[in-house]
Amino acid sequence: MAYSWSVVPNKRYYIDWGISMVREFKPKISIIVAIYQVEKYLERCLDSIVSQSYENLQIILVDDGSYDSSPKICDRYSVLDDRVEVYHKENGGLVSARKYGIGKACGDYIAFVDGDDFLDTDMYAELIDEIVKSGADFLNSGYKMIYPDKSCESVNATTFVYEVRSECDRIDLIDSCFFGRKRDKYVNPSIWSKLFKADFIKESYSLVPDNQDYGEDLICLYCCMVKCNKVISVDKALYNYNVRGGSMSNIHRERYFRNELRLYDVLFEVNEKLLKPVDDSRFYMWIREKVKNLMLLTVETDDVFRMVQYYIKDYTDIIGKRIVIYGAGTVGKGYYTQLVENGKCDVVGMIDKNYKEIIHPYTNIYGISELERLEYDAIVIGLLDKKDAGDVKDELIELGIAPEKILWYEPCI
Repeated sequence: MAYSWSVVPNKRYYIDWGISMVREFKPKISIIVAIYQVEKYLERCLDSIVSQSYENLQIILVDDGSYDSSPKICDRYSVLDDRVEVYHKENGGLVSARKYGIGKACGDYIAFVDGDDFLDTDMYAELIDEIVKSGADFLNSGYKMIYPDKSCESVNATTFVYEVRSECDRIDLIDSCFFGRKRDKYVNPSIWSKLFKADFIKESYSLVPDNQDYGEDLICLYCCMVKCNKVISVDKALYNYNVRGGSMSNIHRERYFRNELRLYDVLFEVNEKLLKPVDDSRFYMWIREKVKNLMLLTVETDDVFRMVQYYIKDYTDIIGKRIVIYGAGTVGKGYYTQLVENGKCDVVGMIDKNYKEIIHPYTNIYGISELERLEYDAIVIGLLDKKDAGDVKDELIELGIAPEKILWYEPCI
């Protein structure tokens, strides 16, 4: 069958001489779905993708080592729809799964969907028209938040088109879209409510570290802002984000704080690599502002939440054991949070000479005389000074505690 091509601004057509009709060229969209342990939501997600009114899709399902029924669900959809490609791999995290999917993508544009979310039927039909007409490197749109009680809240995007013609334009774009100082151009730091030119997102996402398990979308978006020539945002909320239940405990707040700080370290590195010739003082001002806001979280929780200042670098010799921490001060509390958060030790209590004056929200604090009734495998001394720790060890040995059960680790900051 013979074809010939005709080009008009922002659109391509081909003539199918076999039936003498002019057809509009439909760009292919590669949709990458990284999947891990989402059997409860996966069918709804995949139904919303295969039923899209825009049909020229490559649907890439990357099973990242799921051990629930997700792999079987993926395989079933690949049989039902020949646009669906399924790849099973060992668990490597979200970034690893997405990069794997990007490597298999052959579309003109690439989109991302999380396996527990779902789409409105016309999402890609509407977004592809907008991005093709604009010629933008990527398109931003709004989304709807779906809560456990089935209620819905739309998060609408602002409408704008921004072209980068100079480095000053780029700094302004980053300041507006990424830092959110100018709300008229704010872009939500996610990649699932967006549509990207394929080559553009392949390059941008390659800069996200493979082991990044927090803020990976934020890093990707920042790379996009640094590299794009044109971005478009439309006030359409067609992506449905599933808000899963569960509140943030204080230990989770601790993890959140440290994850945020690590995230900013990565952003610093990316910024240094990509924007080194440019005055990036605004970036550092933004980081300082974010850290200040994080610090306010400690105030909101009164005295329940404390930052971990000290931790044990290597505690492999006590993994799986019942632990008593001697010392309920800054070092001891830091050790408690570290060992409990990682879930590899059973902390049965804390010992402190001033136990009557100290309150800990998650564990009991005992006097040293209570040691004889506690069942434990080891006592970890949570003191900063090695000499002080040695004195405590001598005292514990005099109480009849075996020396091999008494451990002191040099605290790390």
